[in-house]
Amino acid sequence: MKKSFLLLLFLLLVILFSACTPKIAFDEMIEEELDINNSNDQVIVESDEGTVTISDDGDTTTIESDDATIVSGDNLLWPKENMGDIPELKGKITFVAASKDGATILFEDIKKDQAQAYFEQIKALGYEGIDFTDEESINFSGTNNQGIAISFTYTYGSGEAMIIYGNNQ
Repeated sequence: MKKSFLLLLFLLLVILFSACTPKIAFDEMIEEELDINNSNDQVIVESDEGTVTISDDGDTTTIESDDATIVSGDNLLWPKENMGDIPELKGKITFVAASKDGATILFEDIKKDQAQAYFEQIKALGYEGIDFTDEESINFSGTNNQGIAISFTYTYGSGEAMIIYGNNQ
């Protein structure tokens, strides 16, 4: 499923970067350059808008552009340089999309008490906004007095969490 998601994301990026002036036919690129079933693949797509590099080492898939990096895999690293004053949520990171303006991070295997404590940490940093917590999830979306936004979502049943952090201006 991760490979399908990444292929779909890849397709969207290619369409975005090459809508006006494609250098190669998309079908040819898929058939000739990217074999998503083999490890250590790399594809570079260039257009007038910039360059996108997609690589897969078998465990981690990375999509890099001039402005952002998307990484999918198991036990990825916390993107500290993209997270400002937000403390690290310790857990199994499976997806990171990061740019100079912030990041989106997906987690697995987060415990309920860990998520609740993290939620309290965010609020203690001065982030104010909408808090919707019920018997199934914790949801918070807010900003601080500098216009920096954060969204934190945790689902009790699955143990999955998501943090979206960035400049809201």
